Amino acid sequence: MRAVDLFDGGVEALCIARKLRVSEKSVYQWRRTWRTCGREALRSRGPLRLRLSARPAPADQARDVA
Repeated sequence: MRAVDLFDGGVEALCIARKLRVSEKSVYQWRRTWRTCGREALRSRGPLRLRLSARPAPADQARDVA
């Protein structure tokens, strides 16, 4: 987790954003999450589309398909 290593090193948010090619706002959000919930909270959960396709369809949509 490169961002956490950089947080631990005291690197400024702007430098982290440039290094990781993300917005500075994202870095601030990550840092806040890291401080309150720890390193594991920043672990990737995989692509969103895979997580969404694994969810069952809501009941009203399931009736439309049938």
